[in-house]
Amino acid sequence: MTFEIFLSRQAKKFLDKLDATTRDRIVEKVKLLVENPFAIPYKKIKDRDRPPASNIYLFQPCLHDMSTTTYSVRIPKDIREAMERMKDVNWQEEIRKMIIERVREEAKRRLLAEARELRSKMKTSKISEMIREDRNAR
Repeated sequence: MTFEIFLSRQAKKFLDKLDATTRDRIVEKVKLLVENPFAIPYKKIKDRDRPPASNIYLFQPCLHDMSTTTYSVRIPKDIREAMERMKDVNWQEEIRKMIIERVREEAKRRLLAEARELRSKMKTSKISEMIREDRNAR
C-alpha cells in the first residue's frame, strides 16, 4: 500500500520559516510517514490533558490509500450546480463514505440471506430427539 502526504499552505509557510536543521528533521519524518505511516511511535505528552497550543497540528498527516480506483457517475446538471454552490461540503468524501457504507450493508444482507438459506436446509429436529439419538448410539 502506498500513501501520499499533502501539506497545507500554512504548513509549508511554517516549514519555510524554520532553520534548515529543524526543517530537514521534519521533512525526514514526513518521508518516513509516506513509506509507512505507522512506523513512527506516538507518545502522549506527560501531564497534558489538552493538545498543546502550537503549530504541530499543521503537520497532522492526511493518509490517502493510493490503491483506489475511479468510478464515474452521471448526475443531472442542476444537481451538479447545486453541489458547486455548496463549497463547504467535501462531496468526494461524502460520496465515498456513502458508497462504502452501502457496500458493507449489502454484503451483510447477502451473508445473512445465505446463512438463512443454509439454516433452512439443515435437518430440523427437536432437542429431545437429538439427545435420545446420542444416548442410543452409546
